Amino acid sequence: MRRTRGLLLVTACAAAAVGCERAELLSVDPGQGPGGSAATVEVLVDPSQLEGWADTIFGGFTRASAASFQRIEDGRGVLTSRALTRFGLITDSVVVAGARSGALRFDSARVILDVDSLRSELPAGGTTLQLRALEQDWDESSATWNYAVDTLGVREPWSAPGGALGAVLSEALLAELTDSLVFEFGELSDSLIRAWNDTLQVNTGLAVVVADSGLLMTGSPQLLYELVPEAAPDTSYTQRVLATASTFIFDPEPSPLVSGVLRIGGVQGWRTFLEVFVPDSLTVAGSPEKLTLRGATVSRAEIVLSSLGSPDPPFAAEAAFTVVAYDVVDDFRVYGRKTPVGEGIGESVLTVVPDTLQVGETLSVGITSRLQRWTETATESGTPLRIVIRAQPEAATFGFWEFGSADGDPAFVPRLRIVFTPPTEFTIP
Repeated sequence: MRRTRGLLLVTACAAAAVGCERAELLSVDPGQGPGGSAATVEVLVDPSQLEGWADTIFGGFTRASAASFQRIEDGRGVLTSRALTRFGLITDSVVVAGARSGALRFDSARVILDVDSLRSELPAGGTTLQLRALEQDWDESSATWNYAVDTLGVREPWSAPGGALGAVLSEALLAELTDSLVFEFGELSDSLIRAWNDTLQVNTGLAVVVADSGLLMTGSPQLLYELVPEAAPDTSYTQRVLATASTFIFDPEPSPLVSGVLRIGGVQGWRTFLEVFVPDSLTVAGSPEKLTLRGATVSRAEIVLSSLGSPDPPFAAEAAFTVVAYDVVDDFRVYGRKTPVGEGIGESVLTVVPDTLQVGETLSVGITSRLQRWTETATESGTPLRIVIRAQPEAATFGFWEFGSADGDPAFVPRLRIVFTPPTEFTIP
């Protein structure tokens, strides 16, 4: 993160052009009086050509518990991840003939996981998954590979990294990808459900583990069981219970900061913060003419990010996601990830498709209304635009995307593109 100050130069039209020239998109009729109209121009400037530019990234705005999916994987040295779940609030009575009856027993308990077959991978011959008891309590919102609880006031490591894994309660062989994965408890059904529903003991929950190799992207687990009431021992009632706590833990985690790199998205909610000092006027290289930006009409303004390509496995975004830009209302270099965020910029919303962002491809995030508002203010020079670009919703994908930053490779630095019509110097009576 840095601020660059120096000679202000403006590039025109093409992003990759080495020479600078002015591109007139709307020409002026020479027969018109001065000030009758003005040329609309397009400029593309990089951080070295502005009086100030700063950018950085912050993560940790979301956790795995906020994701709409769970990643269960043994990547044989690349990534290992396990799902953690807990079932509480279990129904233990039903109404029989107008009266409530407690459970005589619980039968045929099973845990069901919906599988996203498009984002899952199995080795030849399939893989075996295990449902294992956890022997240590954990916090849904903060559990990681190394810590069962990692909150502001409490930090408790697992008895062993990757979770305190206990007995194998059920196994499932997945020979090929299907829409669901089922773990049967069989004779353990009654004792397990009674234990989970016992308020006098801690319900430490379960872990879903890949015993061989492979990757499964699943939804949140559900518990199904048959409740046999005391009042009608020949009848059973099917019950469905959603998980009361659910997350996944993984190892390794991506490096927190990488020089020269901006990130957007991912399960950790990476956000790109930018501060851009826009000048009142722009000087065209090789010409004394100045293009006045303060008071101009902005047709289009964009932050143009250049892709660095897919991050190293397994952190490349595995599916399309939406990005959006917001105003930032204070200096992110002072307040960091706690910097207050203002209104969203409506025209910034766009969908990022990973396959279309190969090395050198660009992502243009619209900020037209924000820059137009800046040109219309009477504020003196020196007021920067502060913007954050993030995924929406966050934690929609496990992986993220990476772009060049101002202090990185000059071929991939972010740029500001503006299409605008300068204000006329003279008014027509």
